[in-house]
Amino acid sequence: MPQLKPPIHYFGYREDLLTPLFELFSDKQYARCIDVFAGSGSFSLHAMSREVPFAMSYHLSDRFKPCMAFLAALTTSSEALSRQYTTLVKATKESQDPAQHYASHVNAYNRGNDETKMQLIAYLTNLTFQGELRFDEDQRLISQYSDKPIAVTPLNFTAQCQALERTFKQSKLTFSEDDFIHLLEELSPGFDDFVILDAPYPDAYVDGIYEKYESKVAFHQKLQYCVDKLVNAKIDFVLCYGALIFPEAFLIQTANHFVHVSGAPEDVMGEYLEHFYFPPHLVGTIDFQVQGFYPYEEIKSLEYEQALSHLQEKQIAKLSMCAE
Repeated sequence: MPQLKPPIHYFGYREDLLTPLFELFSDKQYARCIDVFAGSGSFSLHAMSREVPFAMSYHLSDRFKPCMAFLAALTTSSEALSRQYTTLVKATKESQDPAQHYASHVNAYNRGNDETKMQLIAYLTNLTFQGELRFDEDQRLISQYSDKPIAVTPLNFTAQCQALERTFKQSKLTFSEDDFIHLLEELSPGFDDFVILDAPYPDAYVDGIYEKYESKVAFHQKLQYCVDKLVNAKIDFVLCYGALIFPEAFLIQTANHFVHVSGAPEDVMGEYLEHFYFPPHLVGTIDFQVQGFYPYEEIKSLEYEQALSHLQEKQIAKLSMCAE
């Protein structure tokens, strides 16, 4: 099967990471693949593209409703969505003031209902810088137009939507906008599931997609609880952050069926996050088989904001040393 690609070039896009990552599981087929922070769906779409099916069924979930609604709509409306995307992109590029034209659709998004947001999300994401949607403190979209080459041309967008519609119709596939904790509560030892955790960075959480549901601290505590549950239940899962290509030196694979990929050693965004995703009693006890991972015992006694600041300071100091 040709490689499926998401029509939305969403922030955190990891296309170059996925092929070698899934090769680690080439001898397995799961009952379910659960993509908890699915975003544009890049992880699940890659899994669905394999010649030997990665899973018998797929569940994609994200509390950012427009992305999930867009992917779900592709099962019946790919042609209409492609026409609309082409029209929007063409009108923006031909406008005397593309930035203002784009801004008018940002306003339409903020005023619109769920259907309007679903129809605009691909256009607004693909024409902003690096697909990074930004929100203000009231959760209103404030992204701006980027004059860089468009991430997904109308021609490619149409082809990708058509391919997804065909695949979705042939697959056992479900979507939801659930709180991630509900998806993982039902898992228990013996479940033949694979869980994808491509969670947001703690310091980027304020961008507005999740913050309207709960505080950063509450989100962090729930994510720790879920990681603890997955490890104890020996459910296969992958945790990725800080890496857009596959850095073999920073691969961790443990007896608890956990695979972790982070960025290069000088990557400020990546290395410290395992200390936020893993509950304190797990950090330092799992057999991490990699150079460059050092549990920071001192953060166990710190409150959330103190621990985050402490880890970031360590990373900045490390970055300074690498630059010298």
